[in-house]
Amino acid sequence: MIRRLIPITALALGACAGGQHTWSGDALCELTRPAAGEPTGDTWLALLLRGYDPVTRRATSPAVECTGGQVRWEAPAFQCSDSASARTALPDLAITDKEVVVTPLGDGLRLVWVITNRFASGDALGPAAVVELKGERLVVRVVGSLRANPIRAKLRLERIGPAEVLVAEGDRCATSDPASCDRSARVVRIERDRLHPTTVASETGGCIGAGLFHLGREESERLPSGLSRRYRLDATVAFSPAGLTRSEQVVVHDLDPKAPSTPPRVLRRAAADDLLPLRGDTFVTSGTSLWTRMRAATP
Repeated sequence: MIRRLIPITALALGACAGGQHTWSGDALCELTRPAAGEPTGDTWLALLLRGYDPVTRRATSPAVECTGGQVRWEAPAFQCSDSASARTALPDLAITDKEVVVTPLGDGLRLVWVITNRFASGDALGPAAVVELKGERLVVRVVGSLRANPIRAKLRLERIGPAEVLVAEGDRCATSDPASCDRSARVVRIERDRLHPTTVASETGGCIGAGLFHLGREESERLPSGLSRRYRLDATVAFSPAGLTRSEQVVVHDLDPKAPSTPPRVLRRAAADDLLPLRGDTFVTSGTSLWTRMRAATP
């Protein structure tokens, strides 16, 4: 089944509530629906991918979105210099319904992401679009490439002042254990009917990272004493005319692997809010994230 993700808060409709959408309203691509009702996975694939083979269920390499543009990611995946795992693409597989993420919005709009490529780092890439359902027609209003975490993915639109952004929240998991999953939010800007990756930079212009904001992550290390030290982040992102506000809470625990029934000892706990204004495609910050500071400061 296709995942149809109903927004659980009014934030998903924030762009509509704030006024007219920022895109032009031009029809970038169109397709006549083969049947009434909600479009199927095959319909979304036929709309958003050129050269897609419905028999093998494979896209071209590289994938080509409906306007003829190649599906590529022209921004850092995690840091300003991508890690080896972020650059390593996994073998292409057949595209099934689980690779199609659809979020209904108001006004007959859908946010659609088709996953065509996956990477060793755990994230995925594919064309994403804002699609309007107009009677029997499906009309693409915005399109571009999106690289984000694919597990339990949720899409929504937000506003930052006059700018409109697409936010893709999702998990990447090292194993089947939920504790191994990191959740993050990828933010891409909508400009002239296209999606543009964002980055994070210092006030002097130095690159800090991609427009990928961690919402939940956990790391552990073994100490010389034999104890295990665990770092846990829980965070949220909120959007306003002033920018993106990142609210982080970090807890550092020490645990004794030889005494699993003993409660972990809280070594440090901290919380911080960070406002990042958006200038063009860049979020500007006056410092590094609380997570980075806590990881560096804890002996």
